[in-house]
Amino acid sequence: MSAVAARAMPAPPPSSWVRWDADAARLPARARRQARRAARSVLDGLEALARRGLSPVSALIGDSVPAVLAQYPAAAPVQGPDYLYYYHCHDARETPAGEHGHFHVFARRADGHHVHLAGVAVDAVGWPRRLFTTNRWVTDETLVPAAAVLADADRIAARAYPDPLTRWLLPQLALFRPQLAALLRRRDQRLRILRRGRSRQRLLEDRRIRVLSQCRIDLPAQIAALAATT
Repeated sequence: MSAVAARAMPAPPPSSWVRWDADAARLPARARRQARRAARSVLDGLEALARRGLSPVSALIGDSVPAVLAQYPAAAPVQGPDYLYYYHCHDARETPAGEHGHFHVFARRADGHHVHLAGVAVDAVGWPRRLFTTNRWVTDETLVPAAAVLADADRIAARAYPDPLTRWLLPQLALFRPQLAALLRRRDQRLRILRRGRSRQRLLEDRRIRVLSQCRIDLPAQIAALAATT
């Protein structure tokens, strides 16, 4: 291949994987305070579930073996005035090692549309392992730019929730906000590059493209990093 031809070829899209070192010292003081408050809510929710003999996973599926792609709770998603979430599992052959399934978390807009805030993948006892974003078709969401998703996530994550499962799950959007922001930026970047030569609608419905960005997360490490800062 000639040098001219090589220069003419479009650059491949960046990897879906985003690396993030838990360096809380890089965060502004206000963001650290918000993250510490979120960490307390996450741990409090986890402890409240444990007192009932539950984990974040068993709180929704009980002792049963979850059906592939079935949503839990089975009757309807857990929902509030402007949020909803559910849990499900994929076939074991499609599930990353160490993961059991994942929560899909959404903001519900005033017009009735829902925006996917994040997928939170967990192990069998509910420890969070990975955050990810998806292509539009995966959750039938209304896809909006990263800044709008973050605004919805910030609003929802900042509240106090009486239900322990919700108190464990939703504040993770604040605890892991640096990772979430990086994931959403990578999502939008990949969509821009992958769109070359085709319509946006065709790209958003492409069944070959499922996960747009993803990041490993470590709850103890994130909390320890926050505790090490002033």
